[in-house]
Amino acid sequence: LILFSITDLCALRRNMVQSEAECFLNGYQSEIIQRVRNVDSLVDILSERSDSEPSILTKEMASRIRAERTEQEKMRQVYDHLNSSRAYVLTAQWLEESEPDMIEDLKNKSDADLEAPAHKRPRKDGKDVDETDCDSNKPNLKTHFTFAKLEEWVSCPENSQHLIDELENKLGDGQMEALKEKLKDKKLKKSLCFGISEVKKIDSNQKLKIFFQAQGAEFPTLALDLFFMRERELPLQSAQEQQTNKQGPMEVQRPNGEHKAPPEDVAMTGVDNSKPYTVEGKTNHWKYWAARRSNQTRELKVNKVNERYRLLREWVKNKGHTEEEAKNILGCISIENQVQHREYPCFIAEKVMVYADPQTGERQIIVIDEKNVAAKKALPKEIRILLNYQMWVCGVQTAVLIGREGKVINYDPAFAETIRLVERLVLEVFGPSLAVFKRVQRERLNSLIGNH
Repeated sequence: LILFSITDLCALRRNMVQSEAECFLNGYQSEIIQRVRNVDSLVDILSERSDSEPSILTKEMASRIRAERTEQEKMRQVYDHLNSSRAYVLTAQWLEESEPDMIEDLKNKSDADLEAPAHKRPRKDGKDVDETDCDSNKPNLKTHFTFAKLEEWVSCPENSQHLIDELENKLGDGQMEALKEKLKDKKLKKSLCFGISEVKKIDSNQKLKIFFQAQGAEFPTLALDLFFMRERELPLQSAQEQQTNKQGPMEVQRPNGEHKAPPEDVAMTGVDNSKPYTVEGKTNHWKYWAARRSNQTRELKVNKVNERYRLLREWVKNKGHTEEEAKNILGCISIENQVQHREYPCFIAEKVMVYADPQTGERQIIVIDEKNVAAKKALPKEIRILLNYQMWVCGVQTAVLIGREGKVINYDPAFAETIRLVERLVLEVFGPSLAVFKRVQRERLNSLIGNH
């Protein structure tokens, strides 16, 4: 007998309501956008801040939505900001109160779909296929966020063939055979995970964007780099090479066995390169130079860390007029080493500094701006991606650049296009390539019997 507490039952019911609201709104998105009215009242609700949680929409976001000319465009903008379970629940509740007739029609339509028997659809070879045989619905990164889940979807024969056919139609002549050849010595990486470095690579990859826009395109090798690795990372070594590695790295020999000073263009500042460095009776300026360079690199890193803490300390002092207030503000700052997106678990943000305002409870991302990029009219693209990515993963609407000129940055809804690009890469590039990879593996297994 399993017993649940009242708290457990309430939490279970709340999760069920959240899940139902999200499924309903996503399942009937096009119908809702076309039929909804008076979206401004929904914007008012999503702009309200509760006692324990911030508003779904900031003032700037709400103003952008209200500026749209039609109700359809406004509702499309609202959908772009439904990035949490609470947002879905509030929107569903508003629809039930404001559009009861539409909700009733959609619920009746849903019931009719559930009662309808599974039907068959024609296949290329003329045979009918039962749609209940495979999960033919295209997945998304909310539900298929691991290699195992994606492989399960790809492994269905119908899905696999469909993905391979679509990819072959998309690629140029000879590209499919070239892809198979590249996959022969590959294996999957251990996990499907995206951080800021991967997101930047995807956002800036022009071959990927060309692949989505044109027929006969080249397969974007970015997918191979991100999701696959070589079956044998290191080549086989000879016995002599293995013995050399055990003995440690060999000293680089200079011409005629001489130990010369480093060239003038790479000589270290503040180092007297004319003085020899004596080792076992021999002079070696190179070792002396390398040691000094290592020390200077370490010193630069220490200075950079000190400068970052100095800027943070100044920001705290400016916000708190007294030492006691400054201590309280510092206590509201936390460093979150790894943050996982609530809806998309494969997106991770690392080493995020977050400030929670003690008065309003509003959370802000803090980024130290030692290069003073805030002084520029337009922020560099890589800084904008970093800020928006951290805000998106953490569910925060604003970030502050702390430097000589502090600057508050609001989350840009257009960043959702970058996340969609990542999702398309996984589903429309990696998914088909995984199907091809599994076919290559199958052909290799079958060849064992033929060779035997």
